[in-house]
Amino acid sequence: MRKIAILVPKGEVMPSAVVGAYLLLKQVNEQLASMGQPPAFEVELVGHSVHNRLYDGAISVKTHRHYARAGGYDLIIVPGFICEMEAPIRENAGLINWMHRQYTEHGTELGSMCTGVFLIAATGLLDGRKCTTHWAFEQAFRQTFPKANLQPEHIVIDDNGLYTSGGAYSSLNLILYLVEKFCGKDLAVWASKVFQIDLDRRSQKRFAIFQQQKIHVDDPVTRGMRRACTGAGTSVDYEYPQRTTNRPLDRSFPEAVCP
Repeated sequence: MRKIAILVPKGEVMPSAVVGAYLLLKQVNEQLASMGQPPAFEVELVGHSVHNRLYDGAISVKTHRHYARAGGYDLIIVPGFICEMEAPIRENAGLINWMHRQYTEHGTELGSMCTGVFLIAATGLLDGRKCTTHWAFEQAFRQTFPKANLQPEHIVIDDNGLYTSGGAYSSLNLILYLVEKFCGKDLAVWASKVFQIDLDRRSQKRFAIFQQQKIHVDDPVTRGMRRACTGAGTSVDYEYPQRTTNRPLDRSFPEAVCP
């Protein structure tokens, strides 16, 4: 049985990541019990305090223990946030150091849901390692952690015990991946059907919108995309000088939308 800690860090934590991961893993245990098998996971909620108010105080989460008095985990899962990531990194310095010690001294694996990857990257453990996150945070992540090998098109990446996932609700695909890895394909298929999560989804590229691609070296393309997004104009070729045909823009625009 694997002992798993789901963290409740300081900051604007995404409640669905904490509750969704906890519920899915506990339901897998219940399914195993109905089959006469022992549980696969011992799951604890770990944080800075016992009582945690999330989403402007609308949701209360009670943790099992403070992180400073916790340990012995096989895996630590960091949930995503619904805010920019500068403050969570700053506010969770102690928790970040604790995660680093758990990984380097005790062999504990680390996993992140959505933007939780920022906290793992802040440990320095993702330098030179593959990872993913919500597509909308690609630029911020690259600027903050340039040594990490970010591959934002992926839903789940497993780099030798450092697990990262795509954004928002697609981060639950990481939990399904862990169920499949530790419990087998049949149980993962069962969980995907019960929770109605596409088990075989591999890419989050189709969810990305123009906001991600507005940084583009070709100014006419950028202006054309801005007009297309705002509905200001029906053509994009007028941004080029008159001698320029549609052909170069036809090549550039798909590159900007689908790098």
